[in-house]
Amino acid sequence: MKVSQKKSKEPSTAYIIIDIEKKDYEQKVENVLNNYRKSINIPGFRKGFVPKSLIKKKYEIPTIAEEVNKLIQEELNSYIKKEGLEILGGPILNEKGKVNWADDKLSFEFELGLVPDFKVNFSTKKKIDFYKISADKKNIDDQILNYRKQYGKLISQTTIKEDFEINVFFKSDELGIDSSGIIKLSDIKSKESYRKISALKVTEKTSVNIKNLFKEDLKAENIFKLSTEKIKTLSDNVELEIREINQRDLAETNQEFFDKIFGKNNIKSISEMREKISQEIEKDLEKQSEQKLFNDVTEFLIKETKFDLPEKFLKKWMSTTSKENLNIDQIDKEYNKSEKGIRYQLIQEKIIKDQNFSITNEEIKNYIKEMIALQSKQYGQVIPQNEELENIVQRLMTNQEEMSKISKQLMTKKTLGFFKEKAPLKVKKVTFDKFLKQAYGKA
Repeated sequence: MKVSQKKSKEPSTAYIIIDIEKKDYEQKVENVLNNYRKSINIPGFRKGFVPKSLIKKKYEIPTIAEEVNKLIQEELNSYIKKEGLEILGGPILNEKGKVNWADDKLSFEFELGLVPDFKVNFSTKKKIDFYKISADKKNIDDQILNYRKQYGKLISQTTIKEDFEINVFFKSDELGIDSSGIIKLSDIKSKESYRKISALKVTEKTSVNIKNLFKEDLKAENIFKLSTEKIKTLSDNVELEIREINQRDLAETNQEFFDKIFGKNNIKSISEMREKISQEIEKDLEKQSEQKLFNDVTEFLIKETKFDLPEKFLKKWMSTTSKENLNIDQIDKEYNKSEKGIRYQLIQEKIIKDQNFSITNEEIKNYIKEMIALQSKQYGQVIPQNEELENIVQRLMTNQEEMSKISKQLMTKKTLGFFKEKAPLKVKKVTFDKFLKQAYGKA
């Protein structure tokens, strides 16, 4: 057997030729045919005594085709790995007429799209805007109001309104659900469930569908004690009972109020509170600024990092792998839609490889804990601790879809850090309103 590589006139494209002789596969074919002979039942012959010539006549060619195809795939994958070839899509067999499997010599040619060699280019005279967003008076006033609602006294109510806290009990013997929690109407995703729940009074019950009940997956997980993956597979109804309906009276802005939010004696005046809230808001707004920066640097790199993609190969590969029978115009359209994404994926992979970025389990655990703490704080819930927190973390870590999503988010975070270090940035200090206007053209 001989495996060789041939260059193509097309950019980032190559051919692998695999030449196979009969001696490369004949023993394997012989073994398969012998096993057929021992096990196959053919009328007129005892099991194990079917003439070899009859077995060969009926099964030799299909067996040769099967064994040669296995051999080709093994050699092709082995060669790509040994030569360190980085490929786009997958190898495409160039069919040159019908294969005569009875020939003593067979030759197969595969076309490959190769990842082009390039350097990530940050060289430019033009600077990329990086917005530092400051909190304004309205941002701070709104947050203080939220805290006053969150830590205000509960006043019992008989009917449900939009901002009221609803103590609910869920039960389903079939699903093993027997749990309670605090919800608001604003948590509900399903319009039908929203309508049913909003009409209830204390002690009244209704039936709601568990799937798509809540807007946030974490809310559903915390209440039902089931994974998001499991909940998405369900279409069952659960019984819901209203235990309490409460309205929160606004808390007074005194020392007790400050201590509940920021810890004992950390904040001693409304002015100190406003300064602390300003810092927290600016930290949150920084995420929006960073997302804008990430998008802008991505566009910049796609434009400035020059390399040739194997366009003809990729279009051919799209045509070959598409479930639909696409014509040339449709293939061109699909390629044009995908090209920018392919270019950025290659740029990001180049950065990850050059910078030796990796994600550890410990980083994933810490990220999940931060995410749980943040979401719990957003909903005014107690942050899970110790065993409860570990159980939520472990449940998420056994969910492959969640793990993949979190790993991508962490890798994006590391890539963003690299952008901040290497990209030519111009820092602009703005309020949130000015950020929206300058960055996105919104008034």
